[in-house]
Amino acid sequence: MAVHLMAAERPPLATDDALGGETAARAAAYSTYLAYFGSYELEGESVVHYIDGSLFPNWSGEKQVRPFVAEGDELILRTPPMADDSVNELVWTRDESSPAR
Repeated sequence: MAVHLMAAERPPLATDDALGGETAARAAAYSTYLAYFGSYELEGESVVHYIDGSLFPNWSGEKQVRPFVAEGDELILRTPPMADDSVNELVWTRDESSPAR
């Protein structure tokens, strides 16, 4: 599996070099994007992502457990409550033209 999360309307950097440009601009750009990859398995009502590599290096070699709900054409993943008790929720809706599985 591969996960890529990105803020909407990220401004471009003033460089063609992915590692170049102003440090503050790069930090702002890379702070609005998260990616990781690895494998997964279902455990009851949760999906467990076993992370092989991540843009956030601290997650590499770790696992992330996400409660999920699959209802009709929607798949909803939620994060566990964070330090401030907030919960992030990701909702995917199946494209009506996609074959049912």
